[in-house]
Amino acid sequence: MKRKLLVTALVAGLAFAGATTPVTAKKKAKELKLFLRWDDDGAGGCGPTYLSPEDAPDEGNSCAFIFQPAQEVLVASGQGALTHEWPGLLKKPTKFTAGKIKGEFEVTAIAAAQSSLEVVLSALTKRGSVEIGTFTSDTFNTTFVSSVPITFEMKVPKKLVNQKVESVNLSTTFRGVSSGSYIELDDPPAFITFPTK
Repeated sequence: MKRKLLVTALVAGLAFAGATTPVTAKKKAKELKLFLRWDDDGAGGCGPTYLSPEDAPDEGNSCAFIFQPAQEVLVASGQGALTHEWPGLLKKPTKFTAGKIKGEFEVTAIAAAQSSLEVVLSALTKRGSVEIGTFTSDTFNTTFVSSVPITFEMKVPKKLVNQKVESVNLSTTFRGVSSGSYIELDDPPAFITFPTK
């Protein structure tokens, strides 16, 4: 008899606690994840670069500028740096929320000396182009072929919060001296995430 009363009391207590405990589960934040992609040109060469919500094998992975070793000479002569553009046209306009944009890349650097990766990110709205931010990695030096992990964060500018973004654009530039440097696209994939509504 006492055991039955004890079980009944425990069940009643648990039911009461469940009825009075507030729901504290947090709603998972939404994000837009865009992968850096590189196709071939249809003839086995390096084709266009772009951003895509879909990850897939990249035929242009390991492509780099032929004149990459002369980067600093080109800059010093006023011809400008060799830069890759990664445009990303969104399937539909997307609203960014306040928060941080995050990027995760792995660079393959070949015989690099005081090299770094410069990143510029911008967004396009109906009002025009808005620069989101810039980032420059720490310098890296490699003897032969080495992998260099690079991560960055950028705050969503106030002028973009709750605004409809139609497309984004990423610019990447390798500075310093190297026989060749490129962003690995497949293993691991390179991507950027944006906080969205």
